[in-house]
Amino acid sequence: KASNVILIGQSADGGRTWKTRDLDCGPFSPGGAADPYTIATPHGAFTNFLEQSDGTLMFSVGLRYPDWADFRNKDQSRPGIRDVMIRTSNGGRTWGDPTVVHQHATETDFAVDPKNPKTVLAFTRIQRQLLPGEDGSKAGCSFGWPFKNGLLLKSIDGGRTFRELAGGMTECYGHRGSILWTRNNTIIITRNRGCRTIEERRARGRSGAAIEVQISLDGG
Repeated sequence: KASNVILIGQSADGGRTWKTRDLDCGPFSPGGAADPYTIATPHGAFTNFLEQSDGTLMFSVGLRYPDWADFRNKDQSRPGIRDVMIRTSNGGRTWGDPTVVHQHATETDFAVDPKNPKTVLAFTRIQRQLLPGEDGSKAGCSFGWPFKNGLLLKSIDGGRTFRELAGGMTECYGHRGSILWTRNNTIIITRNRGCRTIEERRARGRSGAAIEVQISLDGG
């Protein structure tokens, strides 16, 4: 069920016992209490913790404003399912320092370059309607949502800003993936096999019937 609470669990004994705490997602908005996020989507957080060399822990979660569904809002800083990165620098005692991973993305998994922790790849799901004035012929899907695809993002500043990679968008419904970056510079992405036609979509049902693997042997 969607709520405005993020649940954090921590263990100090290898997982034998756990302590949990609630984080109110509202203050993570740039507007804070004056213009808070109101929803933390239930499918918005994968097991996507990552750690930087300075000990900073972070994860991302799908956060939304109350008017998130107005995709034609002239203020394009507001609509969307919006994946937000949240950080702690004191082992989880306090959380904050939020930055936007992507305005219209969620269900994100991360992989850190083993040779350079400032370089982070993210495989995520982009889902949005056409933006004002946008050419519909460039949309990723030909049915349903014009964009509901897997998407590859890259950060070179430790996950503070991400950009879409050219050629990094999958076919329609090719999302819900995981990404791994190994020490020998191999990158592996596993994800839903997408649908090319509405007939294929209907035949396979909502969950999809196959997993596709993409592999890079040269660091992407």
